[in-house]
Amino acid sequence: MKYSAGMMSVPFLFLETRKTAQQQIAGKSSEQIKQMVLEDNLYQMKSLYRAERYFNVIRRRLESLPTPLVEALGNGDLAQAKQILIIAIMRTDLLFAEFLYEVYRTELILGSPELEDMKINLFFDEKARQSDVIRQWKDTTVAHLKQYYVRILFEAGLLSGIKPPRRILKAYFNEGIIQTMLKEDMKSCLESLTGGHYA
Repeated sequence: MKYSAGMMSVPFLFLETRKTAQQQIAGKSSEQIKQMVLEDNLYQMKSLYRAERYFNVIRRRLESLPTPLVEALGNGDLAQAKQILIIAIMRTDLLFAEFLYEVYRTELILGSPELEDMKINLFFDEKARQSDVIRQWKDTTVAHLKQYYVRILFEAGLLSGIKPPRRILKAYFNEGIIQTMLKEDMKSCLESLTGGHYA
């Protein structure tokens, strides 16, 4: 994966992702689900262009997950399903994955009560020093990405709010999900959201 700022133009899309996962679990093919999105307005959107664009993003996110996680996202506990969507976003966006592992996970390990703007800013400053791609982004792009990261963590129930002080709320996964993630070589994702260490 390469660094990209494209995700900031796509919302969290939890309800749409859950509906898509449910259809996938029911045995519908990708083309059948796409037809439901565009012809039956599965996502309840006014714009066909936007519905198709979001479907393509959702399909890529779901394809990044093993079947048990797709099933948990589609039909499982609501709080855990939202956190699994965060994992799908991590697996399709390198910078976001690094942010969670390097910043959110570290704050969990340190027992920090909140996610401060300073920590977010330091992360992006360091990445700009390391990457020509990020260094060339406009300041407005970086500012929007920072806001986006905070917003989707809030929507996933991993932060208490959007504005400071934002309390950090550790993710909890049931044992079945934990074992699936370990089996599927997703340890870094698991540790990013729980702050735990898994052998």
